[in-house]
Amino acid sequence: MSPAEKTAPRPIILLAEDSEDDAFILRRAIIKSGLPIELVWVNDGQEAVDYLERAQNQPGGSERMPALLLLDIKMPRMDGFDVLAWMYMTKGCKSLPAVMLSSSMLPADIEKARTLGAADYLVKTSGTGQLIEMVRGIHHRWLSSPATSTGTTSSNGSNLELPV
Repeated sequence: MSPAEKTAPRPIILLAEDSEDDAFILRRAIIKSGLPIELVWVNDGQEAVDYLERAQNQPGGSERMPALLLLDIKMPRMDGFDVLAWMYMTKGCKSLPAVMLSSSMLPADIEKARTLGAADYLVKTSGTGQLIEMVRGIHHRWLSSPATSTGTTSSNGSNLELPV
């Protein structure tokens, strides 16, 4: 790792997930991957919106704008679909890539997520090794360079999975 990489701030992934267990397991996989990623966890979609509004309205404040948003679909107060709709209507968030994480493999959920602007859709799994590979894939696709951080929808995101 170069000296510049050591001092550069790590990219932030904002995780909106109501399961504390899933958030903990993802944090462990990030640590085990050895990649320079900072995970910020919020419990639901409303907390994600609140975080993004603070990051937008207070540049240099305590919340930095994330490089990527990972969204569960089913959450209390505000679900992942509602967050996507809010992002579409919010000037500073339209370019933020949002990736859905869900246990649902229903084609209707996948289509709705993509219609609302999700950059990708990943299905949760229970495999630790698969989760570390998912973290590496996310880092490669969304965080490793400015060209990839703008994102494109992958043709088959379901092979990168998060444990349930």
